[in-house]
Amino acid sequence: MLIPELIARLHEFIGREASVDGVLLVGADSRVVADADRPDQACLLLPHPQVSNRLVKVVPAWGGGRYIYVEDATVVGVLASDPLRFVTVRAVIVRRDGKVYEFEDLA
Repeated sequence: MLIPELIARLHEFIGREASVDGVLLVGADSRVVADADRPDQACLLLPHPQVSNRLVKVVPAWGGGRYIYVEDATVVGVLASDPLRFVTVRAVIVRRDGKVYEFEDLA
């Protein structure tokens, strides 16, 4: 599910597991956004350091900038609101340059 669709139907997903497609940004904070050029607009926060810790071990990081990862991804986890975030993360699937990196049970 794309972020705009999720936000339009948010009441259906709070407290439930959802699979969200977007752009994974990892830096001082981690989040999934609809548009990497607008990282501060509609997003789902990923307040789990395990996400970046696991990525760093396997996926080469980009140098410089606000985020060390800017990746097409799917995140599967349970959602909460205020702020909108993943409270658990069952899976993260990162797609880059024809490769797929899958991580499970991150938080």
